[in-house]
Amino acid sequence: MKIAIPTNDGIYVAPDFELAKGYMIVTLALGEIVHEDLRWKSNAAGTDTNQLSSAVSDCSLVLARRIDPSGEKTVQDRNITIIQTTDEIITNAIMHYLEFEYREAANTCCCP
Repeated sequence: MKIAIPTNDGIYVAPDFELAKGYMIVTLALGEIVHEDLRWKSNAAGTDTNQLSSAVSDCSLVLARRIDPSGEKTVQDRNITIIQTTDEIITNAIMHYLEFEYREAANTCCCP
């Protein structure tokens, strides 16, 4: 499984998915990080949806602090799940994901 996280420096989650300078792509296998890859956008790209789409096209999940409706549509058209995070550090966002802290209410068991 590959997760895309918008970033401007490879350490922090960028405040905005579309305006990020690039994406940290984290590959998980059996609940562990097995590979990390920084994919930088070209300077001229801006919020070009084609570049956004190709940068994360092999991912199954995006962890973002904020994503505009156009970016959301671009990502969802690729059948990529979007999870909003409040974490500012990429490592923390990944650890919270691995600890199942981003479960949707519908998937959270509330039985005694």
